[in-house]
Amino acid sequence: MVWYVIPHDLVTDLKVGDLVKSGDVLLYNTQYFVRDTLDPSQVIYKTSLLARVVLWESVDTLEDSSAITAALAKRMNTLSTEVRYIKVSFDQEVRNLVSVKDKLEPESILCRLHHTSEGNTEIFDDQSLALLDLLSSSAPKAKMVGVVDKIEVLYAGELDEMSGTLRALAERSDANIRRFNKQMGLRAVDGHVDVGFRVGGQPLESNTAIIKVYVTGTVSMGVGDKLVFAHQMKSIIGRVLTGENTSADGVGIDAIFAYDSISRRIVNSAELTGTTNSLLIHLGNQMVAAYESE
Repeated sequence: MVWYVIPHDLVTDLKVGDLVKSGDVLLYNTQYFVRDTLDPSQVIYKTSLLARVVLWESVDTLEDSSAITAALAKRMNTLSTEVRYIKVSFDQEVRNLVSVKDKLEPESILCRLHHTSEGNTEIFDDQSLALLDLLSSSAPKAKMVGVVDKIEVLYAGELDEMSGTLRALAERSDANIRRFNKQMGLRAVDGHVDVGFRVGGQPLESNTAIIKVYVTGTVSMGVGDKLVFAHQMKSIIGRVLTGENTSADGVGIDAIFAYDSISRRIVNSAELTGTTNSLLIHLGNQMVAAYESE
């Protein structure tokens, strides 16, 4: 079974003292909604964006497939959260653990682990620690670009048996879990689990903990993803175009789709949408040029 973690940023832009009326939107998900500029009390569902599409019968458009440029792929991005699981035995010290809101690169070290019997790593300078990290598996890395959203600790055993640094992390995590469950009206629990409880596919042995680091980053649209042209024609991306991609008039294009895919649906809304949008863009450019020449 594959688990996906999808972030949901629920925010409010209201302040204490603001007046509201029945029907006003108080809270919304910024990933899918934006405030309506014409009616700030409401929000608009972000369903689409404008793209210049070439209708072309080619290997890229067989069976309703399509190709998009790297620029469009970046515009059609979304946020995704990946969880990094760090397995720690109770006799290990956890040092330099990343913090919530830290920005990470693929080579960023999440923390440093060492057994208490290995001595005090604080006697080493940064250069020596960096060399040890290259030679040791006890310095797990982020392996992605993103921001730390949350850190949790699940453990099988008693807090009294943990090293000092691990216990401090577990107690802080327990307080956050209890607080979240209370806010959600759920049963008050902490990070203590039974031996054999599986976390990220790994069973927890006795006197073992797993630190879960949630890292959220931007993911661009890519091969195998689905998109919809003209609000109705589903397609699967078969290729992401690289380099410079323009039409004969030198204007950049965003995607390639088949006219055959449109005609077989026996609709003409795609042609109407495309020509109308092109006309409005042209008129808009002409109006701006006329205004600036005044």
